[in-house]
Amino acid sequence: SIDRAGPSTTFLAICRQSGSLEIYDLSKVDGTRGIISVPSTNGGSEGPVSGSSLVWRSSGCGLGTSVLTQNGSKAPRIPRMHSTRAAEIRFFFAGPSTSAWSSDSDTTASTAAELPLGGALAPLRALCLLVETDLGDVHLYTASERGAAIDFARTPTGMVGRPSKIQANHTVKLQRRKIIAVPSSDPLNTYRHNRLNRFAAISGQSGLFAGTTRPFWVVSERGAPAVVQHRARHVAPAGGKDVPVAGFCCDIALPDTSSGGDNDGFLTLHERIGQVGSQRLTVFDGLSDIFAPLGLFPGGGLCIQKVPLGVTVRGIQFIDDVTISSATRPLYAVLISREIEADQGLLDNDGLSPEERQKIKDEKEAEKIRRQVEADLGGFEVEQEWVEEIEHDDYFKVDASLGKAPSLPKRLFELWLVDAASGWSVIDSHQLSEVEHGTSMEVMTLSEV
Repeated sequence: SIDRAGPSTTFLAICRQSGSLEIYDLSKVDGTRGIISVPSTNGGSEGPVSGSSLVWRSSGCGLGTSVLTQNGSKAPRIPRMHSTRAAEIRFFFAGPSTSAWSSDSDTTASTAAELPLGGALAPLRALCLLVETDLGDVHLYTASERGAAIDFARTPTGMVGRPSKIQANHTVKLQRRKIIAVPSSDPLNTYRHNRLNRFAAISGQSGLFAGTTRPFWVVSERGAPAVVQHRARHVAPAGGKDVPVAGFCCDIALPDTSSGGDNDGFLTLHERIGQVGSQRLTVFDGLSDIFAPLGLFPGGGLCIQKVPLGVTVRGIQFIDDVTISSATRPLYAVLISREIEADQGLLDNDGLSPEERQKIKDEKEAEKIRRQVEADLGGFEVEQEWVEEIEHDDYFKVDASLGKAPSLPKRLFELWLVDAASGWSVIDSHQLSEVEHGTSMEVMTLSEV
């Protein structure tokens, strides 16, 4: 469900065995008949789904396609030696949880803009799609805007999702000894529990827990999704089960003895090494200490606090001036840099009409003929370097069907004046020009000469 400017809208994503990923707007679907039919190839539809209810469609989901483009016309090549399909899909947001970083624990803000750091956390949250195939492969996609369209680019995870041969041999041994039952070969009996679970406000993060053959977490690292392996004790790599983690539950309020409040945790149910069927129930208070908003340095007794600013801090210095900064209201000068993508949409259109382009082309052709005539009358070659003039065309022809000008990554530097007493809020800022780069910073007192 997405709620931006306007009423809340609920979308339904369907991934078909052919690899077609379709997203429908449920507010425009007639659910009286209880079915959703396949839209016809001629642009219409059959059944209760109207043509306007299909808001996004792409091909190749579950087949390892590099990019899922909106309304992709060309379907990817289907493997010949083996067949694969998407067994489960899940859309989720990966990034800092807006509710976990609120300065007031009683705050019940529902949007990032209502929080002190809501504007800074927005660039660190990414819309992702995780696809698990029936063979155990895991495909992670990240959404990106391409003008008015949205594409999902595949992000490499660097991990193997399929079961190992050792696990397969161990499972066959248990089946031969009749310790576990042989799975049914009926293609209709393919029900399984969900393995992809969204979570929020665990160690200040929102993301997804994948209870696959090798369980892992998908969290955000500087705005990009990253994979963190799940670590647990007494987890059986085989155990006669397809996956080691059989159950997952989040949003568990755990008492926090240090602050007297509540801390969200999660619970896992996984298979144990030993007798088949033995399980272990474990409750965790967070992912890891590195994701926690508050931490403690070992040995020194120093407490640290993690403050997500959404930028790269190049330098920070305390303003030692009693007139503006004090112990109750400390101010800091911060030199930061942010990564942006400059829009080069102006290159897609030269601003000329077809008649003006044709006029310029005719003038250049006439000038070329005139030079050739002068070269023939003068008895010299027009291609000679001392006669040929180098010209730079300030216009070009753009074929939009082949693609438009991509965005150009740039880095901007800014100077911030930050108030540490009010949740590290930015009081004032100064942005350097595009050609200026901040390398150092010094706070000093200037005297009159």
